[in-house]
Amino acid sequence: MEEKTVLQVGKTGSVRIPKAALKECGIDEEMELEVINGIIVLKAVDYIPRKGWDEAFLSMKQKRDDRLLIQEENKHDLDDWEW
Repeated sequence: MEEKTVLQVGKTGSVRIPKAALKECGIDEEMELEVINGIIVLKAVDYIPRKGWDEAFLSMKQKRDDRLLIQEENKHDLDDWEW
C-alpha cells in the first residue's frame, strides 16, 4: 500500500508527494493547483514567457488594430508647473 502523508503547517495542510511521482507527471519545480468539483488537481506548469505574442501581434496588424489609442504628442507647459 502506498504511503500517504498529510502534515499540518500552521492553519494550512501540506501533502508530501514522492519525487518519482512528480517526475512521472512532468512536474519539475512549479505546479498549478486547481479545485474542480471538490477534487484537487495538480499539474505541471506549461509556462513559456510571451507564448503566443507573435501570433497575437500579427493578428492585430492584419485587423489594423495596432494603432495608438492616445496621441503620441504630450505637450506640457513646464513654465506653469510649481517645482
